[in-house]
Amino acid sequence: MASVQNQTLKEIEIIVVNDASPDNAAEMLAEYAATDPRVKVITHEKNGGILAARLSGIAAAEGEYLIFLDADDYLDTDTARVCYAKARKTGADMIHFCFDVRVGHQKKLPFAKQVEKRLRPYNGTLLGRRVFEGAFNENLYRWNICGKCISAEVCRKAAAALPPGYYIMAEDFCFYSLMSWFATRYEPLFKKCYYYGLDIGVSSYIQVDFNGFIRNCSVFTALNAVKAFLTGQGEFSRYREAFEDQERKILDDLLDRWEYKLIQYDRTRGLEYMFAHYPADGLMRSFVSYFSGREGELAGLMGKTDFFRRGPASAEVRHVGVYVEPPVTGPELTDLLVCSAEEWRKAGLKTTLLCPEGTPEGRADMERISVPAGLVGSTVPEQIKRIGFWHELREKYGIDTVVHGAAETPAAIFDAFSIKLSGLNLVAVPQTGSHSLSTSSLGQLLAKMQTFRAADALAVLSDEAKTFYEGFGIPCRPLVCRPTAATGPDRIPDGRKKLLWLGNFGDSDAEIVVAAWSKIHGSFPGWKLCMTGYTAPGAALRGILALSDTLGISDTLEFRTVTDFRAVLRESALLFFTSGGIEPLYSVRAAEADVPCFNGSGLPPETLAEKLAGFMNGTPSGELRERIPAPEDGGLNLFDWKNPVPGPAAFPADDLLEELNRYRMNYEPYVLLPEARGATFVPIYRELDMLGYRLLPSKSPRRNFFFRAARYLLKRLHGKV
Repeated sequence: MASVQNQTLKEIEIIVVNDASPDNAAEMLAEYAATDPRVKVITHEKNGGILAARLSGIAAAEGEYLIFLDADDYLDTDTARVCYAKARKTGADMIHFCFDVRVGHQKKLPFAKQVEKRLRPYNGTLLGRRVFEGAFNENLYRWNICGKCISAEVCRKAAAALPPGYYIMAEDFCFYSLMSWFATRYEPLFKKCYYYGLDIGVSSYIQVDFNGFIRNCSVFTALNAVKAFLTGQGEFSRYREAFEDQERKILDDLLDRWEYKLIQYDRTRGLEYMFAHYPADGLMRSFVSYFSGREGELAGLMGKTDFFRRGPASAEVRHVGVYVEPPVTGPELTDLLVCSAEEWRKAGLKTTLLCPEGTPEGRADMERISVPAGLVGSTVPEQIKRIGFWHELREKYGIDTVVHGAAETPAAIFDAFSIKLSGLNLVAVPQTGSHSLSTSSLGQLLAKMQTFRAADALAVLSDEAKTFYEGFGIPCRPLVCRPTAATGPDRIPDGRKKLLWLGNFGDSDAEIVVAAWSKIHGSFPGWKLCMTGYTAPGAALRGILALSDTLGISDTLEFRTVTDFRAVLRESALLFFTSGGIEPLYSVRAAEADVPCFNGSGLPPETLAEKLAGFMNGTPSGELRERIPAPEDGGLNLFDWKNPVPGPAAFPADDLLEELNRYRMNYEPYVLLPEARGATFVPIYRELDMLGYRLLPSKSPRRNFFFRAARYLLKRLHGKV
């Protein structure tokens, strides 16, 4: 009030709005009005929010221009004079001046200087519709109402066009969008006139409970008002892209408050409130933008929400879209899904292949729809395009169910939520059973589990996977298996002296294989054991290397990745597994390459060694390969939602995931590079983890400092890679 009353331009009116303040503001304002005839007090009986207060002020104003001042800020005493002079000289109805930003009006920190820079006026004149587009489309300047001197007539037009509602957050964006629409000339004024205090008043980022977060969610009212205004002007389609960009920025700020300022107890309720009160596509665009690369953190923040587990959207399945992304799904699972789709088609379902743009053409006899971008190797804008795609599937192509073959990719969590919110059924296909932590992070496991829990069913490849996932209350049914020959060959292909093991380096089975090979390798000179991991070996390979060195068999071992599986298979005499769930994917390849295979799952090293030696001696024991039949119903059981589903989890699954998330937050805070970048910080994390445990006691505060410092350094590195 002092900064306003002491303006060098004396011919002004001072309109003060008491928005039902609970303190002694009314008495103070009465004193101001009694001593200064320029002061006009307007009192609200009920709090209506900052925009309601501004609207009351606009209605009461009689002057030519208005300057808006928040209660926690103040003006330079020469502000009114210089603004009015420039407005009269240029004919502008919008004057934009500079800010002086401090934390609590005291400290001039680097962050405050950055805010000043963002709030600076555009260095030029804007005319006509360019006043609106300069802020809305081109981001030439910010849409803050404070920091501007605006024609009263422009303000009245905007007030008349504003839909009624409770505006408390993003009200500047909303009302200034309307003001700038009616403005005709914008002029900058490079003088610090507005003194802005960060982290006080309505701009404070204090911790809030659920009711406080609902106030933050009033941004929905502001966004809906701008959309309704542009629609009423017949211009929304023209400005749709710009609106979605502004929407994303505003919702990103809301998600920042949800992640960091909403108390942990209320985060799940906050998430459900957002999706219940704002269009899902807009929210999902912001979730992708804000959490891309941090899907594990999103999964941990969500908690025990059942919001996305709505059950099948369509009771009768008629048209299935099968999503495959070869770099993620892999050639074997891709083929298995395509073969399954053929079985569903024979049984009467319409099937369509869904692939990212640029994927090589697949089977000529199957319809195909291109997805805008892939889950891996795409930018955030490209990932955002996927959100609208799932809705289009139902509206444009009539697809009612999606079978997702890349659901273990962390970014698939966005697909899962978008698919369910678009009214589609979702069947997710796990690729590696329950194995995950040995070659990835807890964050990736949490993202995978939230994706699977949103699905209507999982199409599993083994009883082991079924047991694991049903423990979390997720309905599981077998995926169609491709029919093959009754048995594979029972003799060694000529000239081959290589055994090929396929499994997970993180399993104890890998150690069993090494132990079994150590017992027999001396009896078979020239033979080698090739160990191929169907997941990236990562840090888990270190243990296998150490064990092989100890047993003295390093020179008889080879290590390959599953990406060159077909090439190494053609060199092998035998393919064998020691874990369930992967035979349907890879045994077909063995039959095509005329290579025998068998599953030694559950065998101790001695028995496994005996079976391998018998094969190499030409005396195999038992059937080397079993027939994999196709279900009589063509696999339609997968889409029978009436089948019994698991009851409550057999163990406290929610508590387990919550406990894993607590551990992740405290001891796995490191950024993971996307697989497409060809790198991961998981091995670095493992080393740092072990170092922290060796050097620092478990209750030492220095351990937390160690992890925070490591997190900071790795995030800096992540930004430069």
